[in-house]
Order: sequence, then C-alpha cells, then structure tokens
Amino acid sequence: MKKYLIKYYLIMRYLPFLLFGKKPTILSFDQTVEEIIRNKKSLARFGDGEICILLLEGEGIGFQKLDYELSLRLSEVINHQGDKLLVSLPNTFGKISELRVESKIFWYGFNLAYAKKILKKIPTNKVFGDTNVTRFYMMYKDKSHLNVLKKVNKLKSIWENQDILIVEGVETKLGVGNNLFANANSISRILCPSKNAFSNYQDIFESVKKYGKNKLILLALGPTATVLAYDLSQENFWALDVGHIDVEYMWFLMNATEKVGIKGKSVNEYNRGISENDSKSIDTLYEQTILTKIE
Repeated sequence: MKKYLIKYYLIMRYLPFLLFGKKPTILSFDQTVEEIIRNKKSLARFGDGEICILLLEGEGIGFQKLDYELSLRLSEVINHQGDKLLVSLPNTFGKISELRVESKIFWYGFNLAYAKKILKKIPTNKVFGDTNVTRFYMMYKDKSHLNVLKKVNKLKSIWENQDILIVEGVETKLGVGNNLFANANSISRILCPSKNAFSNYQDIFESVKKYGKNKLILLALGPTATVLAYDLSQENFWALDVGHIDVEYMWFLMNATEKVGIKGKSVNEYNRGISENDSKSIDTLYEQTILTKIE
C-alpha cells in the first residue's frame, strides 16, 4: 500500500511537467536497433547515472566517482549533432505505463528532480535513441517469454556474424554463462577497472583503437563507455555502449522478478555484489578471449 501512495504523490508532483513540459524526441526500441544496424551508428547511452554526473549531482554512482572532466565530456557527447553517433536518453520522460510499480516510482522521482535540468542542456531539435534498449526486461511489467525474446533476438541481429571486441570491467564478463553472443563470428576482450574507469581513460582509448580495427566494439563500462562510444565513432570505429545487457539477459533466463545476484559476475544494482568464491570461477574459454588488462 505504501509504495502506491508514494507513486500517487510523485505523479501529482510530476503531473504539470507530464502534461505541459516539453519532452525530447526519443526513438522506440525497434527504431533504435534499426538505426544502429541500417546506418551502422555507434551508440552512446545516458542513463540516470550519466545524467547525475553530467549535472554534477550527488556523490557519483556505485562504480564511478563524481568527476568534473567526465561531466564536461558527457556534456560534449549529449550535444553532439553528427551522423556517426546515436546519442540516447531514457524513454521515461513521458508516459511510463509499461513499467512495473517500483520502476515507475524511481523514474517519477528522478524526473521530478532532474528532468528540467537535463532538458535545458540538450538540443531541442535533436532525435535521441532509447537508452533502455539494453534494459529490456526487469523494469517492465510484461516479462512474457515471447515479448522479451523478440527484443533479445533483435539485439542479437546487431552482432550476427560480427567479430566483436568487448571492453568491460574485470568482473562484468559479458556473455559468460549464456548464449547472448553465440551468433558472433569471434569474441575478444579488453578488461578495465571495475571502478572509476575514467581515471584510466586514455589507456583504455588507445588500447581499444589498437585492438578494435574492423570489429564491432561493445562497451560495458558505465559513464566511461558513453564517452568512449563518442570518441571512437569520431575515428570511424563502430562502438556500442551496451551496459546492463548481460545482466538483463541473465535475469530473463532466470525468470527473475527482482534484481538478484549472478554467480561469478558483478551486479552493481544488487547490493551484495560478487562473492570471493564466485569471482574465482572463471571459464577457460573466457580467459582465452582476453587480449589485455588495463589496471
């Protein structure tokens, strides 16, 4: 009962913006994926964490401290107008009827605090992709197998027969323990710090340029990935910020209805994190995909 009262209160507070506020133009899930495939666009995603760092609000997020230089870079990315990069925002500024109650409460509260601030910082004529293209499961009411699988298969078509380079935190392990990238031609990895990766930005950037030629680059590195996707796109690399995609897929396979831990992987949004024993259970095939590790 309490969460419904909170939801009602937030809706009433947010209602003027919901009804009369100018909202950004954001592509649908399908349109976002089609734009990536058809025009081979890179993808830079702004979620709640990136928005807070851009606005210099709070003390940072779980795996990235507040950083003034990172805030400036994120501002540069969100205002970019070129045709090589699709900048994306959460599709939660307007009607969010498809979300489960907990997600509605979060986004009503977030928008109440930050929507007007972030909208002042972005071009009014810009069309954005959908940031939640990689968050296709947990936040939605409809968790039916066919509905989610349709989205997953559409995402998988992006890397069909591609040589992919994954750039991720050391405990992220995209595709390990599932078949998310089974249709890729090959997989290689660059491992980066799980926390405050932006402090190693130049080393990461140079390493990706070294190993990423003629590959589809998949980035899972928090706000650092948002900036990387932009910088790499400007040097004619195809780079997609796919943060949360593996966790969402694992939750889908587990039929999870709440955010839970995943054996052997770090889950930032699950407060218990990763256990020491789990962190040592590393697949041999996974180890063979690692090209280099940046510390």
